[in-house]
Amino acid sequence: MWKFIWFILVVISIVILGAMVFGIYYNLARLRKKVEDSWSHIEDELQVRIILADKLIDATKRDVGQENSILQNVVEAQSWLEYSETVHETVQANNMLIVALEELFILLEDPDIAISKRLKKLSEELEENEYLLSQYCSIYNEAAYMYNSKLQIFPNNMVANYFGLKDAEYFEPEFNDDKNLDFDPARREE
Repeated sequence: MWKFIWFILVVISIVILGAMVFGIYYNLARLRKKVEDSWSHIEDELQVRIILADKLIDATKRDVGQENSILQNVVEAQSWLEYSETVHETVQANNMLIVALEELFILLEDPDIAISKRLKKLSEELEENEYLLSQYCSIYNEAAYMYNSKLQIFPNNMVANYFGLKDAEYFEPEFNDDKNLDFDPARREE
C-alpha cells in the first residue's frame, strides 16, 4: 500500500514539475515571439531605408551629375545593411548608412548644386523613416528587455538553459538627434 502511495506521489510530482516546465517554456516562447515580431518591424523600416537611399542616389546622380566617393559610400553602406544577418551587424551597417547619408546631405548643401524637389521629398521620407525606426527600436528593445529579464529569473533560467534559449540582442543605432540627416535648402542659404 505504501509503495502505491509513493508511486502516486511521484507521478503527481512529475506531472506538476512537467506542467511548470511547460508553463515556463510557453511564457518564454511567447516573449521570444514578441521580440521576433518587433524585430520584423525594424527590418521592414530598414528595407524602406535601403529603397529610399537607392532613390536618393539615383536622384543625386541625375541632379549632381557626378559619381563620387560619397555616393559610393552610400551604396556600400546600403549593401552592408541589406545583407546583414545579426542584430549587431545590422546596427553597424545602419550606423554606416547614417554617416554616409550625412556626408551626402553635406554635399547637397553646396550652393553650386541645383537641387530638385524630388531630393527634398526623399529627404523628408528619410526623416519619417528615421522617426518610425526609432519608435520600432524602442518597442523592440522593450520586448528584448522583458524577455532577457525573464531568462535571468530562477527557475526560468534553468528551463532556458535546457532548451538553449539565449538572450535577445538590443538594437541601439545612432539616431540623428544632433546629426544632419535631413536636407534643408534654407540651410544652404545661411
